[in-house]
Amino acid sequence: VPADKVIYERDIKDATKSYTFTDGVGTISTKLRDEIEEELF
Repeated sequence: VPADKVIYERDIKDATKSYTFTDGVGTISTKLRDEIEEELF
């Protein structure tokens, strides 16, 4: 994914900080990201 297409968003937490709402995508390591990029491009 080109860097200009990446958007970083903070997670949303409820007032008690008991729950965190994310975009549901999850995260990957930079190493895995680089391996995927090599395969795609």
